[in-house]
Amino acid sequence: MLTLEQVLATRVEARRRRRDPNCRHDQEMHLRLLTTWERDRPRMWASLMAHGREVADDMAFVAQQRMLERQAVLMHAGMPVMDAREMAEREHLLLTAEAN
Repeated sequence: MLTLEQVLATRVEARRRRRDPNCRHDQEMHLRLLTTWERDRPRMWASLMAHGREVADDMAFVAQQRMLERQAVLMHAGMPVMDAREMAEREHLLLTAEAN
């Protein structure tokens, strides 16, 4: 369950990142994240929805931005693009199904 502190921190980070003129946002990835979370991470999804859809949108936005930043760092360190993307996705997008 997300705490109020986590929700507020996510909302603040999302607002800060949205103001960044260099911020890229992939709406298709955003929608895929929400769909995947709803299907494969029901407890997390329920926790997000308990705080409202805006919180889920902010969480997906922040996760995507963190993933893109991590991918850039890994590529700068010499990792091939696809490997860097895969690792960054695993670290930040919460795509694996929840354990029962």
